[in-house]
Amino acid sequence: MQISDKFKDKQIAIIGFGIEGEATLRYLQAHGLTAEVLDGGDEAKLLVKYPHLSAVAHVFGVEYLEDLGRFDVIFRSPGISPLHPVLAEAEASGVTVTSQIELFLEFCPGTTIGVTGTKGKGTTSTLIHDI
Repeated sequence: MQISDKFKDKQIAIIGFGIEGEATLRYLQAHGLTAEVLDGGDEAKLLVKYPHLSAVAHVFGVEYLEDLGRFDVIFRSPGISPLHPVLAEAEASGVTVTSQIELFLEFCPGTTIGVTGTKGKGTTSTLIHDI
C-alpha cells in the first residue's frame, strides 16, 4: 500500500512543528497529501521561522489542541506526550493518533534495526553496519 492510498481523503493534523513536524509535512506533501499544522507556539514567530506555513492550514497558540475530533489522523511530535488527555480523548472518539517514527517504520522498504539506550549506540551501530 502506498502512503497516498492509506491517507487519501483523510483529515490529517501534525501536532508540534519542530524538526520532525516539518519533515512530516514535507513528506506528506511530496505524496500529494495535505495536513493542518497545530503548534502551541507564537504564530508570528513560527511564520518568521517557517514562512511556507502561511500557505498551509494551521492553528497556533494556546488553543491549538482544541477540536481534535475533526481529524481522522494525528501525527504527534515526540515532545507531545501520547498520554496527553486531549489526545486520549481524540483517540477514544476514533481518531488515529500516530507518530513520525510509526509512519517511517510502516513505509520504509528495508529492514530496520533500532538501537537505543544511554551509552554504546555509536559502537553498536558501527558493529551492525560492519556485520
